[in-house]
Amino acid sequence: LLALSFLISKGVSEELAEQTSTAEEELEYTISTTSLSGPSFNYSGTNPELVKYQDAWKFVTSNESFLMKYRNFNTSPTGANTTSCVNATMIEMNETSHSVPYNYRLLIRTTTGRRRTDDYNQITTN
Repeated sequence: LLALSFLISKGVSEELAEQTSTAEEELEYTISTTSLSGPSFNYSGTNPELVKYQDAWKFVTSNESFLMKYRNFNTSPTGANTTSCVNATMIEMNETSHSVPYNYRLLIRTTTGRRRTDDYNQITTN
């Protein structure tokens, strides 16, 4: 499973808020398909400028909603059932246990081309 998230918070510090537009410009996501291997994903996760956004504990400063720009836990080699948009709302943050309960809303494109949304709660730990 390939799971890569870029979290961009509405409640980031002023310094990071200024950098957000630059980071969004750099978050170019492309999917190209080949007849032999299915989709090929090109993430910006290896960009050194974006590393600071990969650890939410370092830049999240409030419990406002997040927009995870790119998240894929798709196991289909044809690119079906891809999660194209994830909105996560932090419910609370426990600094001692580094656990964070979230409510997630997913937009999923199915194999038939239909879109659906799923809501669920999850506790994330570090």
